[in-house]
Amino acid sequence: DFELLCRDLFAAEWGDRSAQRNGRQGQPQAGVDVFGLRKGKQVGVQCKLRDQHYGARFTIAELKGEIAKAKTFEPELTEFVLATTAPKDEGLQKAARKLSTKSLRVVVMAWEDLVERLHAHKKVLAAHYAWDRPALKPKRELHNYLQQLREKLGALPLAAIHEHRDKRSEEHTSELQ
Repeated sequence: DFELLCRDLFAAEWGDRSAQRNGRQGQPQAGVDVFGLRKGKQVGVQCKLRDQHYGARFTIAELKGEIAKAKTFEPELTEFVLATTAPKDEGLQKAARKLSTKSLRVVVMAWEDLVERLHAHKKVLAAHYAWDRPALKPKRELHNYLQQLREKLGALPLAAIHEHRDKRSEEHTSELQ
């Protein structure tokens, strides 16, 4: 699932093996799905799936709402990342920069950004996509492959995606630790 992918990816990015998902589905999460430490400072990630089936774009109003929720997270965050499968959007990136303060940096990471980060963390890529991946070498091939995978997953019923996620999670979570 996208939250597990983000947890593993950001744990690798931050160098924080203790990064974790925040609570469980149905519990209040203060706008944070994944949290951990980057250079000793508290960082939180909100994970948002977006595809052609339910509005690919993420709006500035939605971003503001997510930031407001994240400001209630304890301990206080120094960085808030909105990680989304939506395409890159200059307006949303600009809004994130403008909404950043001295005490809270706001970052939007679209699907393209996440693909670039995955390329740098091959263990995370292998843990989440080994079931259907060709030999990937150049970054462009990785981007194209993950774009095709995203399209495939968007076409699957959610139950099938969750069933696959649960199976892969059990098999690969221990590999990353």
